This record gives sequence, C-alpha cells and structure tokens, in this order.
Amino acid sequence: RFIFFHDTLDFQYVYMLETKTWHKIKQMPGIKNVRVLNSYPDCLISYIYTDTSTTPAASTPIVLNYTTVLSAASLASMTNDPVYGIIATRPFDLGEPDIRKSIRSIRIRGKYNRDDVKYILLGSFDGINWHWMKSLRTGSYKMFRMIILTRLTAMERITWIDVDYESRFTNRLR
Repeated sequence: RFIFFHDTLDFQYVYMLETKTWHKIKQMPGIKNVRVLNSYPDCLISYIYTDTSTTPAASTPIVLNYTTVLSAASLASMTNDPVYGIIATRPFDLGEPDIRKSIRSIRIRGKYNRDDVKYILLGSFDGINWHWMKSLRTGSYKMFRMIILTRLTAMERITWIDVDYESRFTNRLR
C-alpha cells in the first residue's frame, strides 16, 4: 500500500497495489502524522496523539501498523453504506483544440450498480461559457467537461471513461 498524507489535513489517501484502488482514511481528532517508518515490507506510520482532556495537554507517540491485509468480505462488511460524491473533470478537447466535435457515446467503466453513477455533459466553444448538453447529439463544441455524480460503496469503483466522438470539419468541402 501507498499512503499519502499531509500534516495539515485530517485524512490520508491510500492506494492498494493488490486491488489497484484508492481509499481515504479519516484521522481521529488529536492525532498528527509525523513520518513513515522505513520497515519494508511492513507499512508503519508514526503519529503523535495529543490528549486535550488533561492539563497540560499530554502528547504520546504512537506507531500504527497498516500491514494487515483485509479480505473483500471483511471490507464489505465494514462499510456497506454508500458515499455520495461529485467528480468534475478538467476541460478536455480530445486532441483537436480548434475543431468542433460531437460526442457519439460515453461509457463510464468500473464495478458499480447501474443507477449509482450518472453524468452531466457540458460543452463550450471558448472554455469560459459552458452549455449543458441534454443529449449527446445536441450540437458540436470545441471542448467538453463532465460532472459525474456517484453513490458508491467501499467495494464499488470507477476505473476509466471511454469517449467516442466525431470531428465536424467545417473548414473542408463535403
């Protein structure tokens, strides 16, 4: 596992090599990340826990071990509640910045239930003014953005997005 943390944030990102998925760990109040301990193949992180209920506040060093492997069944039993999320993409021009394009199809690939992932497609000519595309054949635009609305459990994920498009060459004779 790879664990990414910043000392000012109250959460950590975890990338699991075995499942190739990203996860987020929320830290308990009063815990501050200190450093990762070099202990291959274990995954050890040193923390400082500050107990604010005592006067003066007592700080205790703690070492947590993230090496234990969770099975898919134990992970599913831990969190079956769905988490709602919004993913907003950067503007994408599909490799042709000055040519208008019509999107033929969008496929959001991954492991999730059919109604748990929905998207809103926006089109623009200049990258400033965005228009909501109510269907894929509404018109042609130079660049696009996607807003993806998700309702995923811990075992569900989005892996990649396929966009099939057709260029509208308005500068060529037909």
